[in-house]
Amino acid sequence: MPTRRTVLAALTCACLLMFAAAQAADATDYCVSEAGCVAAGGINEGTSANSIQAAFEAAEKHTNSGAPDRVLIGAGTYSRSEGFAYGGDPVIVRGAGAGVTVLTRPVSPGPSILALSSSGSTVQGLTVLIPAQAGLIGVTLSAGTLEGDALEARSALTTAFALNISGGVFTHGTVDVQSGTGVEGHGGEVAYSTILGGRSATSGLDFGVQALAPMTLRGDRISGGTPVLSYANPLTVEDSLIDLGGTAGHGVQLVGNINGKSLAFLRHVAIVHGGGGIGLLVEGQKENATALLENSIISEVETPIWVIAEGAGTTASVSADYSSFDASKAKTSPSGGASASLVAEHVLSTLPSFVSPLTGDYRLAPGSPLIDAGTPGATLGLGELATDLAGNPRIVHGRRDAGAYEYQWHAPTVTGTADKTRVQIGKPVSFAGSAAAVEPGDAIASYQWTFDDGATAPAGASAVHAFAMPGAHTATLSVQDLAGLSASAVVNVTATPLSPCAAAACSGCGAAAGESATCPLLRGLRGLRIKPRSFHAAPAGGMTGGRRGASVSYTMLGGVSLVRFTFKRVLPGIRSSSGACVAPRRGAHGRSCKRFGGALGSFSRISPAGGNGFRLTGRAGGKALKPGNYLLSAHIASRPQAIATAAFRILR
Repeated sequence: MPTRRTVLAALTCACLLMFAAAQAADATDYCVSEAGCVAAGGINEGTSANSIQAAFEAAEKHTNSGAPDRVLIGAGTYSRSEGFAYGGDPVIVRGAGAGVTVLTRPVSPGPSILALSSSGSTVQGLTVLIPAQAGLIGVTLSAGTLEGDALEARSALTTAFALNISGGVFTHGTVDVQSGTGVEGHGGEVAYSTILGGRSATSGLDFGVQALAPMTLRGDRISGGTPVLSYANPLTVEDSLIDLGGTAGHGVQLVGNINGKSLAFLRHVAIVHGGGGIGLLVEGQKENATALLENSIISEVETPIWVIAEGAGTTASVSADYSSFDASKAKTSPSGGASASLVAEHVLSTLPSFVSPLTGDYRLAPGSPLIDAGTPGATLGLGELATDLAGNPRIVHGRRDAGAYEYQWHAPTVTGTADKTRVQIGKPVSFAGSAAAVEPGDAIASYQWTFDDGATAPAGASAVHAFAMPGAHTATLSVQDLAGLSASAVVNVTATPLSPCAAAACSGCGAAAGESATCPLLRGLRGLRIKPRSFHAAPAGGMTGGRRGASVSYTMLGGVSLVRFTFKRVLPGIRSSSGACVAPRRGAHGRSCKRFGGALGSFSRISPAGGNGFRLTGRAGGKALKPGNYLLSAHIASRPQAIATAAFRILR
């Protein structure tokens, strides 16, 4: 049976083990030139370049099973001849921002400036500055993630490569070299980044990405003398923009040689901006080379696709589907018993219509023939990314577009206002509207105001209208963009009735109320005319307004009046024995006459003294009137017995 001393010893040992485990599990912050980090309890490693490496080594020695340790580096430029390297347990290395925290090293032979070989580690928020020296590597990445970092080579000489990646992910970053190769790939993934390879006019050794082993390029913008050179089997390029920068180079060059076969999958890729040159060059040099092109664009190059095969038994091939390029300019060049082929289905041989190639905006403009022209179907394919190069949904409108970007089909945004929202009937209200197109390259094509009393205004962003009837009313501004998408905004206005004084018959109360009442008995309507009297009904719209139909004019005597208009169908009839005009019946006899059907439509207009007019569309109830004869009648609301009429005819 254990003694008291044995039990206490065991408990003490267990507590020590638990404490040690807790210490190991705690994440530690290592601070370099970061006062805030130290104030929060982090370990101060100092302010020099050696302090960064010291922090890395401390984190490598510290074992934890919880959240990863952090190395927080403040603003400054840190130069170390041995470079910086980390390969321990997962750690987060965070600078103060690209261009703010800079790692570099002297101009001398030596290792890469930064080496990361720790799976699960992340480096973010800093710039690796490569000095002007031939053959120098900026970053060696074999595991982990470089996120939001900048690799910048300030060199007039040939830099071997800014990023040497064999594993892990470089994402949301920038690689910029003036001479040499931006990325040399032996594996891993470069995602959502900008790769600016060497742009020397004479070296011939400038590449954005040089892929030597299987790797993935996804959501990238890549340029350089030759943006992509690949010996890989396979290379995957998706949702990426390959920009030749106006040079006569090759957008994507795929080479199979004595070192092995080469295979590339290119999906939703845009190869553009060549000053001549070749979009996709596939070369079988005594070993096979194959490219699979899907939902992609090759534009602004002299030769969109060139397939070259050399050596007996060698095969070079391109298979293209739902892609846009000038098939008449594609070439195949077999030699020495080799086979070169281009098999293209659903070729979209048409100009893409980009938003602004001159400024590098290669999104599809409204009306582009490549919108909704990609692979049919609203379901993503195996391994297909759900977003495009801009991070927007890949499938919109039920089908893919061709190229790196997907047109999003956003309707315009619309706003409308009125200078007054409560007004007396007959008083004009000024309406103003504005609209903005959401899609890049889009614009507003039309504006139209309509009102709930059936009236319309001339097309435009502004309008003036008076409501004839009291109550709540709406004015609607409808707009349409270049892609045919519509949107609207509604403005609410309340119309109040005339005061009793204003409607009285010259009793003198108008002056007492501060109004100039006009005696209804002195008011009148004269000269109601329709021109032309025969016309075709408008294909759309309300009863009045627009440009189609006929012009109605009349003159008002006296002051402002509310005039009510009604139109009825004129029908044939016969006189009955009582003298009434009735519908003809079989066998009935009598003199012919004209009779009138029920009211097909009615509306009111506030009419000031003098000449007035509007356009009659020949429509009622949302439909065009049937061909035939009609009668328009008008009377002042306060004098329903005084009616003016005018006849018109709707043509077939």
